[in-house]
Amino acid sequence: MKLVSILDQVVESTAGHIIRFSAGEPITVPSDPTLIADCLAKGCLPADKVDEKVMAAARARNEAEQELAQEAKTVKQAGEAVTKAQIAANNRKE
Repeated sequence: MKLVSILDQVVESTAGHIIRFSAGEPITVPSDPTLIADCLAKGCLPADKVDEKVMAAARARNEAEQELAQEAKTVKQAGEAVTKAQIAANNRKE
């Protein structure tokens, strides 16, 4: 059965399966009723019941979130570099 999630998430089933979903990307899961029930309980849906536009929007949102996270990391690194430079400059003044 193909299932899709609108969020990035990992589903751990009570049967011991672990499946990682990427937002908007349908994946085939084993035909284990417990696993399927656990995935559905976490908000996953049968891929054939979800409009392609919804899946595309979920993928786009996920990509945008990843880009923002990368930009935030870059800004944080730049801020750390400025702080180090300021400390070094202050140390040279003393």
